[in-house]
Amino acid sequence: MQAACIPNDETGRLAALRRLNILDTEPSGSFDRVTRLAAALLDMPITLVSLVDRERQWFKSRVGFEVAETPRDISFCGHAVYLRQPLIVANAAEDERFFDNPLVTGAPHIRAYLGVPLFTTEGHAIGTLCAMDTHPRDFDAQDLGQLTDLAALLQQAIHAEELSNKSRDVLHLAEEREALFRATFEQAAVGMSHTDLSGKLLRVNQRLCEMLGYDAAELKNISFIDITHPDDVANSSAMLQRMIAGELDSYQLEKRYRRKDGTYVWSQLSVALKRGRDGLPDYIIAAMEDIGEKKQAETDLLLLRDSLRSQVAEQTVRLRETNEALRVQVKKVLESERAVRDAGQRFRAIANNIPALIGYWNRDIRCEFANEVYREWFGVDPLKVVGMSMQELVGEAQFASFEPHVAVALAGHPQRFESRGTKDDGTEFFREVRYIPDVSATGEANGFYVMATDITQSRLTQRALETANSQLKSDSVTDYLTGLSNRRVFSERSEEACKRFQKYRETYGLILLDLDNFKQINDGYGHDAGDETLRAVGRLLKGQLRSHRDIAARLGGEEFAILLFGDLDEDLLRLVAERVRAQIGHETVRVGSRSFQFTASFGLAISHVIDSNWKTIYARADAALYVAKAAGKNCVEFNHATEFSATGRFRTLRAARS
Repeated sequence: MQAACIPNDETGRLAALRRLNILDTEPSGSFDRVTRLAAALLDMPITLVSLVDRERQWFKSRVGFEVAETPRDISFCGHAVYLRQPLIVANAAEDERFFDNPLVTGAPHIRAYLGVPLFTTEGHAIGTLCAMDTHPRDFDAQDLGQLTDLAALLQQAIHAEELSNKSRDVLHLAEEREALFRATFEQAAVGMSHTDLSGKLLRVNQRLCEMLGYDAAELKNISFIDITHPDDVANSSAMLQRMIAGELDSYQLEKRYRRKDGTYVWSQLSVALKRGRDGLPDYIIAAMEDIGEKKQAETDLLLLRDSLRSQVAEQTVRLRETNEALRVQVKKVLESERAVRDAGQRFRAIANNIPALIGYWNRDIRCEFANEVYREWFGVDPLKVVGMSMQELVGEAQFASFEPHVAVALAGHPQRFESRGTKDDGTEFFREVRYIPDVSATGEANGFYVMATDITQSRLTQRALETANSQLKSDSVTDYLTGLSNRRVFSERSEEACKRFQKYRETYGLILLDLDNFKQINDGYGHDAGDETLRAVGRLLKGQLRSHRDIAARLGGEEFAILLFGDLDEDLLRLVAERVRAQIGHETVRVGSRSFQFTASFGLAISHVIDSNWKTIYARADAALYVAKAAGKNCVEFNHATEFSATGRFRTLRAARS
């Protein structure tokens, strides 16, 4: 047995069959009359109207056949559909394609078969009108002609059904477009209004009511001039008159509106004129974006910087009535298409004049509507965006960040999030994005609306403020020249260390160092050389910190300190100090064509039970530093004494703390 081959247009053929909405429907009088007439004319016991589905053939009408469907792979009609021409089998028992077919070897024991394909208006073969006999039979041209004529009558009925379905779909699309227009107007993230030519507000959305503090009924009794700041009335009126006169297609300006409470709100106003079919002005479309934050940001920067279904084909022999019904349907289609065009023009006129990106994406995440802002943001004609997938439009990386929000929106939940990226010129952008689910009456989301606005300026302003605050914080704890901790941080950490020693006996050590003969460096090489010397010491001390707990600080002038924590003794403290001393001794500072080296003296002390506060260990280390200076400098001294005398440096530090 040979199963029929699959036609090349199988996908489109099955889609056309589904669109007919005829599978598994109740018997039809018009179809049954044809099969009965075919059986009588051809004197055949079995006649069928067979529709070939993906894995079965289903019989819309049948005479002399009990079952309603059979598998596709044993069907005779599948061969006629594949061949797209009449199939004639005189004796199936002797035909190599069918001799072992279950319909031949078993009931109903088919021997002779004559089938004519049925085509849709698009040319897809969706089934056959066929006649079968249980005895071999030679079919002549008259037999084929009669069956072909009857098939033509059925085909007219099928075409009428297709046209009826198309009319229903077009009207449904018109309704969806109107709903999209309303949803976009009412749910727009910016204030919107329709105004007559005198300035009276005809229609407003909820966002405009929120911006101005009025309800919709109150606004409809107000002229826009009444709520315009007195200083902005003249310019706004002049621009409007120029647009009505035909000098401008649209215009934008910044102006102030008076709220109900008497305060004013800054807005970015985008205005367009809706003209009627006669070309005369009809009404004014205005979109108002609250730019109060933008205005505030500018001030701060100056200080810091969117069934019908009917049945035709009543009698197959009454062609005039059928043609009249078709004419009526065609007229309805044309009217519906005109309604769709009018609604689409209204919607696009509004959407293209809103300073925000507006689009509609279906469940396959493909665009069905895109306004003019898509051209500005993505460099693609909005008409070419329609049909594109979101992944194709924005790229793999950005789509990966959008995909979770898309999934939630298609589950019926609104989404609001911020998107950021980099333009082709290297500049960064920030956008606030909203996904609004388009939920059907059954609760399933058909797709979602996209509304997005550019918030780059406000985000960059926020970032500049954060950077300035961070720098201020850093400057308050860091020595500006060396990058080390400053005297205040050193004092606070010393006080904390002393308290922990007194409470937990956590040992800490102090290394004080003072550059030798630093005044001579300043006098002989200049203060720039002195500054470079201090920076060099800062780099060396940072490299000697053993852990994140240790700190190095500049206490003032050429005096530095290192606080060390952990398991310490005199030998370890000396080891660190000697290493720092040796590194300083090898450091060379270059000034122009000259260079010089320098040394430092060191005073060391470790926390002791006698210490009443941190100043005690500081005084001991300072006394040791004094000894090192007196011993010829460039050496390390450790203070073993439990008493000390206050040196000048200690007295200066204590005075600064008090």
